Amino acid sequence: MNKQIIIGLTLMSLMAAGCSNNDSPAADERQVQAVFKIESRADGTETLTDECLRMFIADRRQEHDNTEALHCGEDWRIDLTTNSYELSGMTAQWYKFAFVSVPDLEGIVNGKSLFTVANGADKNTCDFNELAIDYAPVLKAQVAEAQQPESKRTSVDKLDVWRAVMNRWLQPDKVLKEDVTMQRLTGRLVLNLGIPEDQFRAKVASIAVTLNRVPQKFLIHDEDEGQIITENAQNYTFTYTEIPWNTRQDYVVTLALPPHEVQQAALVVTYKDGSIQQEGYRIVDSNKEAVSIKANTKTTILFNGMETGEFEVRYAGFNEKAVIDVEDDWNGWSEQTDGGE
Repeated sequence: MNKQIIIGLTLMSLMAAGCSNNDSPAADERQVQAVFKIESRADGTETLTDECLRMFIADRRQEHDNTEALHCGEDWRIDLTTNSYELSGMTAQWYKFAFVSVPDLEGIVNGKSLFTVANGADKNTCDFNELAIDYAPVLKAQVAEAQQPESKRTSVDKLDVWRAVMNRWLQPDKVLKEDVTMQRLTGRLVLNLGIPEDQFRAKVASIAVTLNRVPQKFLIHDEDEGQIITENAQNYTFTYTEIPWNTRQDYVVTLALPPHEVQQAALVVTYKDGSIQQEGYRIVDSNKEAVSIKANTKTTILFNGMETGEFEVRYAGFNEKAVIDVEDDWNGWSEQTDGGE
């Protein structure tokens, strides 16, 4: 799925915070304009809801006596709030443009605070290659909401990170018109536990899903190859305590996650009857390998519980409306099963 709004940006070539006046290139006498059509969740509405959409502009600064390959000062990191802007007054030269959308949910996640720097970078860096997205607050929000009923949890469709990166020349007296397609960097883990009263031997007090080495940061740059670079991995446990019983409906856990291999993942079932021992299952594929979370992909795990303790792992893309668990978007990957341990 792609995201769509129409954007044109109005700004002047501005000096980056912490940089001298000499660092900012002199504007060409002839006005340069660029108009972008950007795919976004806004779907053509004038206000962006539940997301913070930021544009980054970077250029080469040969006069910089440092290791900064691409300069992107704070004034060239622009938060977009409407769907109509105009980019003008820029020097006619080469630029790198990046568009990034992150969740912005009142009382849950502050979108602007998610923009940060890479591990080890100076917090005031102007180096585009050291700019990053901190996804940890989104992961922690999902940990906190796991203990709430499903109806009260934030929709995972609001928790994605989207990005587009491009290199373009702005030419004198010419208008750059660009259709920009933002790609979803996050993926889904969809854990379908089936009908609880059929899958488990008694009423369930909690189901804990432990995922190890989950990346917490995305770098904004893509090495000019569309790469997704992540870092700062940590372990997370999502403990679900509101497990329905006798509803005859599947219990499904869905998480928005950065792409990674789910190392040593485990599911632990605790029963309300304390005399029944906890049951634990490793989440692996048929080759005893880690399950993968892929960008813009749903990793669906079907649990066969009490009968065989097996998992069936499927990978599928999103359809155009980003509907989870639809049958017609199967991408042809083979089904995989493995006995839980």
